[in-house]
Amino acid sequence: MDLRVLLVARDPAPILPKLEARWPDVRWVRVSRDEHQSETLEGIEVAYLWDYRSRVLRELWPALTGLRWVHVAAAGVEAFLFPEMLQSSVKLTNSRGAFDESVAEFGVALMLTFAKRLHLTVPNQEAAKWQHFQTQLLTGKTIGIVGFGAIGQLIGKKARALGMRVLGVRRGGSPHPDADEMFTLAGLPSVLQQSDYVVLVLPHTSETQGIIGEAELAQMRAHAILINIGRGSAVNEAALAAALESGRIGGAGLDVFEREPLSPDSPLWHAPNAVITPHMASDADDWQQRLADVFSENLGRYRRGEPLLNEIVKERGY
Repeated sequence: MDLRVLLVARDPAPILPKLEARWPDVRWVRVSRDEHQSETLEGIEVAYLWDYRSRVLRELWPALTGLRWVHVAAAGVEAFLFPEMLQSSVKLTNSRGAFDESVAEFGVALMLTFAKRLHLTVPNQEAAKWQHFQTQLLTGKTIGIVGFGAIGQLIGKKARALGMRVLGVRRGGSPHPDADEMFTLAGLPSVLQQSDYVVLVLPHTSETQGIIGEAELAQMRAHAILINIGRGSAVNEAALAAALESGRIGGAGLDVFEREPLSPDSPLWHAPNAVITPHMASDADDWQQRLADVFSENLGRYRRGEPLLNEIVKERGY
């Protein structure tokens, strides 16, 4: 019997032809947010969640009695750690690795935006206003990377190439060749106090929820820039908006938020020295192909009975 794979997507057009060409013997069962056809789900072993924010998986869960593996076309999987998934033996994998270079470059771009005052010159251009600004060098500055996984390590490598001192924070705190010093989460205050740029590349877990709040912002240098390209839940947005309004920190580059899209009423839109981007750090021009490649590699492993890449430890959330 052919392998049957559930593809959850609002619009399968960007991804389905790539998958059908790579796996012509797989039967793809398409389900969108508004199409719940439980009678078609018998015998499905694999679910590929292209539309990773939808609630379709949980709604269809009772009908997916043969499900053995779920792959998410994203790095974050918090939306899929519902009780039934946690209590099951179904494997959960993500697309970690597909976005590493793109997100790392975006983090460096945000640092350069502030160092070279681009966030100030662009509005002046729109107003045809000539105003000179003194810029800064990244060379000689200290970057604190909170979440020193694959993306954090790439940022560290790129920051070192720019002549920056790199401080890394991760659970174990073990030394790493792309960091000058490594810390555990317990060392976060020291990192905040030393850093000119604080870059957050954290997953969403109970440990990281609200890890940057009023107390942590108060520990940062007055000129320091906070950059969040990990998960919006890591930052207390009300505290950050207040810190920007008061000038407590030098600025913030934010690509992720607690709720997305960011509400038009959010004070962050108009906070001084805030650069807001719409969760686009990972979406380089070939992102769809990279996601398809990650899933295809894992599908081959699944069919050969080999260990899957990027398997999530469900109890940890990453």
